[in-house]
Amino acid sequence: MKLALICELVLEIVKYTLLLHVLFGTEIRRKWIAGVSVVIWAILLLTGMVQTNDMKKISIFIIGIVAVTLLLTAKEAVIRRILRVAAVWIIAITLDQSVGILVEILLSKAAYAQLRLEQKWMIFSLISICGLSFIYWIQKKRLLEKSKVFQALAKGSLYICIAIMMVALPATVTGWEYLGREINNPALTSKLQILTDIFLFSMIALAIFIIYVNNTNKRMKRYLEMEKTLKDIQKNYYEAMLAKEEDTRRFRHDVLNHLIALGELAKQGEMKPVADYVEEIQGDIVKIQQKCYSIGNTIIDAFLNYYVQMLEEDVEVSVTGCLTQEIAISDVELCTIFSNLIKNSVEELKKNGEGKKYLKIKVSSGQQAFKIEISNSISREGEIQGELPETTKKDKKNHGIGLRNVTETVEKNEGIFEWKVADACFQTVVTLPLRCSI
Repeated sequence: MKLALICELVLEIVKYTLLLHVLFGTEIRRKWIAGVSVVIWAILLLTGMVQTNDMKKISIFIIGIVAVTLLLTAKEAVIRRILRVAAVWIIAITLDQSVGILVEILLSKAAYAQLRLEQKWMIFSLISICGLSFIYWIQKKRLLEKSKVFQALAKGSLYICIAIMMVALPATVTGWEYLGREINNPALTSKLQILTDIFLFSMIALAIFIIYVNNTNKRMKRYLEMEKTLKDIQKNYYEAMLAKEEDTRRFRHDVLNHLIALGELAKQGEMKPVADYVEEIQGDIVKIQQKCYSIGNTIIDAFLNYYVQMLEEDVEVSVTGCLTQEIAISDVELCTIFSNLIKNSVEELKKNGEGKKYLKIKVSSGQQAFKIEISNSISREGEIQGELPETTKKDKKNHGIGLRNVTETVEKNEGIFEWKVADACFQTVVTLPLRCSI
């Protein structure tokens, strides 16, 4: 029995350590302290300083030793360490009770009755450790991030648990009410009614919390994806800026040679060679200018240069206007708005179509707001209709949400989003507030 109790302490330390790591990512330092705790517990048992006839006192000793061991070994700030150990203690007790009920259901009554209490503890701990080890392995392998199968299983398991809980809570409340009526004790009935109200309000709060967490996760996922896209595109923009600067530096270096060449051509008295040479130089200047567009905002400039470079040479690109004041919305929100608009325009221009192709972007700024107008030629005017333009892609479930995101983001920031189709041209206009300077 004493050997079983020593093993139980080891299992409890392992279980609590796994819980700390799985739930909070807490690392363990000074692992030798755990060994010292086990040795001290063994000495207390073997010398008879702790009697084994009172299992309630034994369980308190074990939990106390485990708690002290974790407080001394957890690699966290003191306050955070205390709070996390307390949280893990509550979860571990609930886990043991759940596993105990499961074992009692699975085993026959005769087999369960023959088990001693310390044996039951060891079985409960081993089952809990196996489950926690599996979760720890999933986390270590980052399968929830890499495997869609594990993502689906985790999501499905969560929904199943929530569904079971939402059924179990009302069933528990109903059982309490039935118990109160059967006993016919007014005082007990009153207390059960109070507990019933607490449970019902807790269920409502839980449902609201689940909905809030789910919506928050969706928003955070979208923001993180947009932030990653923004970083990649800003890198592309900075590389384009460096390339433009390098080309400008080279052109300036050759200006003197160009002037000498023009002077020699002018001395010959023939103007056509001079005109041709000047025209060629102007072409080089235009190419340098078109290498990088800028309207005065890093986010807009980054997306503008990233997507415009995808267009064919037959597309006429015009970018006019500039921003001189700070925008009131966040970079991520501006990224959501402009990236979707410019991406849609570029995708439309990349389609095969006859006639003149063009992309016009105009930025105008006032005292309190600024406006972005994006106009592009379209291949089929009849495809764009309804409250918002519908996607022409086959996968309509995963596409066509860009303009809805634009609309939501603009309205959230008290802006205006408009669009229209006329003369084979699709135009979007976004008006957003500027940050007022005090």
